[in-house]
Amino acid sequence: MSDSGDYRVDYQGVRVSAWYMAKTLLENRGDFREKLGTEFIPAIVQFMSPQGLTAYIPSVIPDDPCEEVPDETAIVFFSSREVYYNRTRTTGGKLFGYDLHQVVFDMDGTTPYERRSFTDFPKLMGDDIWIKTPYYLFDNKVDWMKGQNDHYIGVREDPKQTMSEFLEIVQVQMANLQNNLPRGLEGFLFVVTNKCLIYWVNWANEKDVDPDLLSHLRGQLREVLNTTSVPTDIPTSTADEFKGLKLYEGNSISTQFERQDPPSFMLD
Repeated sequence: MSDSGDYRVDYQGVRVSAWYMAKTLLENRGDFREKLGTEFIPAIVQFMSPQGLTAYIPSVIPDDPCEEVPDETAIVFFSSREVYYNRTRTTGGKLFGYDLHQVVFDMDGTTPYERRSFTDFPKLMGDDIWIKTPYYLFDNKVDWMKGQNDHYIGVREDPKQTMSEFLEIVQVQMANLQNNLPRGLEGFLFVVTNKCLIYWVNWANEKDVDPDLLSHLRGQLREVLNTTSVPTDIPTSTADEFKGLKLYEGNSISTQFERQDPPSFMLD
């Protein structure tokens, strides 16, 4: 269902998010996955595809004993940051925000601090990195609906390792990757929390995938998720018949939909 147009975008319009379940769903992960698959994920595509959405990759993270591991992650691409902000001038754009998210996610910090959901625009990584701050490595335009998207989450468990030591290790490894771009690697996003390393990779095609990418860094973590996003068609009209997605623990979805240029007033 994806198109053949040029929808390569820079990182000024992408939201990088780690979400935790709403308190009302904590006792039933099945309900959480069902609401994501039948309501939340299709609604994002259907509300936002006419308003400059260029790619959307949500993932259901396996239940993990580490409380800081999120329940869902997502990277959501818009054609520009202006388009993202101007979405609030439409009804669908308003629903995309708090009202839709609070159905499935803890938006008010009612769970412990370590489990508070967060979302932000990424920054180009420099000499320092900070926790819960998303970064990208390459200042180029990429179409994340195309190619192969891989998603990884690992947990640090070394009790002797300080947060500053961990951040330094991550920064060194990411800087090495940044300065030695592997063949076929198109895009890279990551964020570090107190306990987790979370990253997404976009490859030009599956033939270019390097299974040893960041293997030294991953070897120091307990793996929670290491998967390839599955291209999945979603209709763009709320009037289309659609039963929704059957989601399982560890699913990562590269949503495929008909993309549209945003209305002119959203480009102001």
